Amino acid sequence: MKARCLSVALLALALLLAVAPAAMAKGASAATIKGPGLARPISVRGLGEPGTDTQLAKLSDQTGLFAAMFGDTAGGQPSGERPSGDLGPRYTVTYAVPGDNTTFAVVQDLYPYAPGGPVTHVQPGQRLWAGQQVVGGWFRGPATLLPMLRSLGLPSRESAARAAATASSTAAPVAAKPAAPVAGASTASGRGTSWTGIGVGGVGGVLLLGSGALALRSVRRRRLRAARKV
Repeated sequence: MKARCLSVALLALALLLAVAPAAMAKGASAATIKGPGLARPISVRGLGEPGTDTQLAKLSDQTGLFAAMFGDTAGGQPSGERPSGDLGPRYTVTYAVPGDNTTFAVVQDLYPYAPGGPVTHVQPGQRLWAGQQVVGGWFRGPATLLPMLRSLGLPSRESAARAAATASSTAAPVAAKPAAPVAGASTASGRGTSWTGIGVGGVGGVLLLGSGALALRSVRRRRLRAARKV
């Protein structure tokens, strides 16, 4: 009898440990999608608890958010290896996940046009509640993910997303042309003095003083000559 009770207790403990991550799994309260071809970020809000029939919950589930946060889940298991080849344009999904009387941000890279279906990646080590960290990894989304993303506002064609990504990466900032000098432009003193005018006036003044000095010396020489003749 005691052995049977012990077995039941151990089984209950095993079940408790198995469902603990799921019980602690708190869904996102919001998600923001940014990337090429979007005039503005896409915002998805609402109840994101796993299993609920909401847009945010479906997005979280199909992009593998819970699999990336806790590892092996019913929705799939993340991989540590990146899929080979070109995955196409990259988007960023930032999930707001509440816990411990605060909100944690879980950032996910999204490749909706990857060959074989959308691919996501979550960097491991991102902080969660109670000192937990995101498991992270690569995740292959189902075929229903891309149509849902398009319904949210992502470009309907990969070519449009690629063109937007190329335009964004090659756009160079336009250098501002220096303003042309304006005659009588205001200086630091606020008197509207032109440095060019100062330069010309200064040279003219020097020439004028020089001419006056020569004339004065000429007059003195004439007086000295007249005095000697007398």
